[in-house]
Amino acid sequence: MATGDITATIPNLDGGAVDLLIEGFTTGATWDVGSGAGTALVNLADADATLTLTGNGYNADGTVNSSATYTSRLNAVRRKPYPNDGSEDQDASGSDLDIRFNADRWLWTGYTATLTCAAGIVTNSGGASQTSNSLASASVTNNSTLAPPKVIAQWDLQTSVPAQRVSADFTVGIEAYHHLGIACVEFTATGGTSAHEQTVRVTTKTRRQSANTSLYGEAYEATIPIAGFTQGETITINAVVKPNVGAASSVFDSSDTTGVDNEILLRSDLSFTCNKTGALDQYAYVDSGGNDGTGVVSGTPATAEASPYATIKAALDDGANIVRCTTGTHTITAPAVTTADYWVFVEAAPSATVTIQTSGNLLYKTRRLCIRNVTLNTAHFWDGENTERWLWIDGCTVSQTSTTVGFGYRSKGVYITECSGTFADVLSFSSSRVAYVFDGVAFTGFTRSDCTYKMCRCSGDLLLEHKPASNPAPTQDGIIPASFNQMQIADRDDRAITYNGAYDTAIGLAFLGNTIERHGTGSSTSPAVQIYADSGVNSSNNVIWAQNTVIGQRVNFCYNDSGTSSATRSNILWIGNASEDGFNIKGDTFGTPNANRVGNFPTGHGTGVFHNRSFNTTFPSNDSGASAMQGFLGPNTVDYAGGTALGFTDDQSLNSVGNAGDGDYTPDTGSVLLEELPEAYQFTEWDLYGTLLESTADIGAVQRGVATLQLTINPTTAPSIVASGGKLDFGTVANETLAARSIEIENIGNATLKLDLNTATITSTDIVNYFAKGSGSWNDDEDVAPDGTLQLAVTFNAAAATLSPGTYTAVLSIPSNDANSPFTLNLSATIAAAGGGEDTIALGSTIRPRNPYRNRNRIY
Repeated sequence: MATGDITATIPNLDGGAVDLLIEGFTTGATWDVGSGAGTALVNLADADATLTLTGNGYNADGTVNSSATYTSRLNAVRRKPYPNDGSEDQDASGSDLDIRFNADRWLWTGYTATLTCAAGIVTNSGGASQTSNSLASASVTNNSTLAPPKVIAQWDLQTSVPAQRVSADFTVGIEAYHHLGIACVEFTATGGTSAHEQTVRVTTKTRRQSANTSLYGEAYEATIPIAGFTQGETITINAVVKPNVGAASSVFDSSDTTGVDNEILLRSDLSFTCNKTGALDQYAYVDSGGNDGTGVVSGTPATAEASPYATIKAALDDGANIVRCTTGTHTITAPAVTTADYWVFVEAAPSATVTIQTSGNLLYKTRRLCIRNVTLNTAHFWDGENTERWLWIDGCTVSQTSTTVGFGYRSKGVYITECSGTFADVLSFSSSRVAYVFDGVAFTGFTRSDCTYKMCRCSGDLLLEHKPASNPAPTQDGIIPASFNQMQIADRDDRAITYNGAYDTAIGLAFLGNTIERHGTGSSTSPAVQIYADSGVNSSNNVIWAQNTVIGQRVNFCYNDSGTSSATRSNILWIGNASEDGFNIKGDTFGTPNANRVGNFPTGHGTGVFHNRSFNTTFPSNDSGASAMQGFLGPNTVDYAGGTALGFTDDQSLNSVGNAGDGDYTPDTGSVLLEELPEAYQFTEWDLYGTLLESTADIGAVQRGVATLQLTINPTTAPSIVASGGKLDFGTVANETLAARSIEIENIGNATLKLDLNTATITSTDIVNYFAKGSGSWNDDEDVAPDGTLQLAVTFNAAAATLSPGTYTAVLSIPSNDANSPFTLNLSATIAAAGGGEDTIALGSTIRPRNPYRNRNRIY
C-alpha cells in the first residue's frame, strides 16, 4: 500500500464509529470532512466521505428487497473518553495511523458497506503533511453487532379501539415509524368461524382530526369489506408493517404481542365482532320515571324506549348492551358480571342531556364497559377487581376528582377518547395494575400520568412519566407515548415528558409532532423534557425524538452522566426539533468523571442527529463531543428580548415578553426554522394542525404552510380557472328567469384553507343588486383541506321584476386565510328582450373531496 491509502473498518463498538487505518501517517493528523479543517460536517451536501450500506429491506408490494441501501456520512473525528477527553481519538498502529471517525447514520450488522471519499480528508500534520488518498466504493469491513431497529407501531384510537362490533365495512388504522421510512402496511382480517380472509396493503398515510381538540394525527388506514364474514363471529385483524430498510426482525407484526395483559400496548391483533345484521345489539332505556320491574330489553330501540328502566344497573343486569339514558342525572352502581368480549355502552339517548355519577367506589363488573356522550362526574375509583375488565370513556365531559386512584383501578386498561375535563388521578397506585391510553382529550387543569401507553391529539397542562416498577402493567416499550399533542407546563417548575429510564427500552419509543410550552409563574430549573437523562442508568434502544417544538425550557436527552458503567444509547434519532432553551446531553466528563460512561458517544458526536434548531448556544453542555454534533444547524442570532428567539408567530413562553401561554408556534416570516427539513428526514406527513409538509419542510412541530385559493367557474360544464379580479359572465339572461352559475373553490396550498363565507359579499354599483349567493354553504365558515374542493353557486335574479335591457355588474368578495385575501370575482349579466325560458343550473352544496393525501416517494 502507498502512503495515504485508507483501509476502513466499522468496529464492534457502538454502531456509530468508523475506523480509518491510513498508511504511513502518524498521530497529530488533521481532518476535513467537508466543512473545513477540524469542523464537524454541517451541510450534508458538502460531505467528502460517504458510506453506502446495502442489505435487507422491503418494497412497496411487501416483497423483500435484498439490495436496499442507505447512506451515512463521516461527520467528525471522535474525542477520547475521560481523562483523555481533550484529545482526538487517534492512535499509532505500527507505522500507520488509526483514526476514529463518527458516522451520522447508525451502522447496522448484516449490511455490506463501501466507502467513497475525496482525497485529503486526513492530512498527516504530525508527520510530513501528506494527504490521504481518495476511495471510490471501497469495501469496508463491517464488524458492527448493532441490529437494525424494529418498526414502532400502535393502533390508532380514532378507528381501532379493540373489541368493537362492526355492522358494515370498517376502517382500521395503525400509526407507525421507522428510521428510514415505511415501505408498506399489510392488514389481514380473518373470520374466526368462516375462515374468510381479507388482505389490504397500503403505502400512504391518512390524517384524522379529533372532533374534540381539533388536532390532527396520522395513520396507515385500510377499509375492510364486511362481506364474507359471518354474523356473530370474531374477526381478527393483523397488521404487518415493513420498513424500507431493515432486517426481518425489524418488521412489526401485531401477532407477536399476545395475551389480554398486553392489549393496552395497542400492539396486539385486533378482535372485532361481526354484527352485520345488528342482532347482537340489545337496547334498554333508563328514565327517572322508569320501572326496573317492567323495563324491557329489545333489539328494537323503540320497543325498549316504550318501557324504560329506572336504573342503569337493572338494565345491565337484564342483558342490555346499549343502555340509553334520558335527560337528567343517573347513578351507576355495580351490575351483575358480564363476560361478552365486546363493549357494553351506557350513553345519552338521542338529543338527551345526561349526567352520570357514582355514589361510591364502583365495582363495574362488566368485561368491557363504555360510557359515552354524557357528563361524567365521579369522585371515586372504578375497580376492575384484577380480572379481565376494561373501561372506555368516549365523548364525555369528565369531572374525575378522586385523588387516590381514578378510573381503571385493578383493570386491564382504560381507553379515553374525545373527552374534555378534569382527570385528577390517572396515576399508578401501590402495587395495583393501572394503564391508560388517550386520544383527542382536552385536559382541564394539571394532569399527571405515569401509566400512559399512548397519547395522541391531546391538549392541556400535562406530565407524562415512566411507569414505576410496582405497577404490574406492561413495560412501556414499543410504543408512541406522545404524538401530535399540544402540551403545556403552566405555573410549575416541572416537566411535560419524563421517560427517564425506569427500565430498559429494547423495542423503542417514539415522540413526534408535539408542541410543549413552559409558561407562567415560578422558577424554571427543571427541563421541559427528560428522556433517558439526569442520572438514568438503564439502557435505551430505538428512541425517536422528531419534529417537536419545545419552548420555555430545555430538553435533556440521552445522558450517560452517572455511575461507573456505560448506559447503552443505541439507534437514537434526534431529528427536526426546535427548542428555544436548548438541547442538553451529558456523558463521561460530567460531575465525577468516569471513562466508562461512553454509551451515548454516538449521539454526542452526531449519529442520528439531523436538522435541529436551538437558540441557546450553551447546550449541549458538559461534553466536549458536543462541538461535533453535526445535526445542529447553528444558533439563531435574534435576541430573546424580542420574544422571537427562533422566529415564532407569537411566543408566549416563559422566555418571552408576554409569558401568557397559548402562544402560536408557527414559524414567522424570516424564521430560521423555515424550509430546513428535507423530505428524507421527515417522519410525519402532516403537523398537528393538519398542514401537509412540503418536500422541504419547516423544523419543529408546526408548519407555516400556505393556503392558496384557486377558483374555477362553471366546473362541470366549461371549467375555467380564473385569477382574483377575473370575471364570471352569465351571458344573456332572459327577463322573468333566475340564472345560476356554479363555482368551485380548490385549495392548492399545503395548509387548511379557511373560508369566511358568512362574511363574503356581493356588491354592485347598480341601483338594485340582482346578484346573490346561491346554493352551497354560504352561511357557514368552511375549512378546505389541501387539494380539497368546495362547490358553491351565485345567481342573477331577473324573475322578480322586468329589468331594463343592458349589462348588470357586481363584485363577489370571498375572505379567507389566503395571503392574497379577499378573492374577488367580477360578475356580469346581460338582459335581453322580455320573455324567454329559464336559464338555470341545478346545483348541490356538497364538498367534493379529492385525495388530500399525497403519495410522496421518499428517497433515503
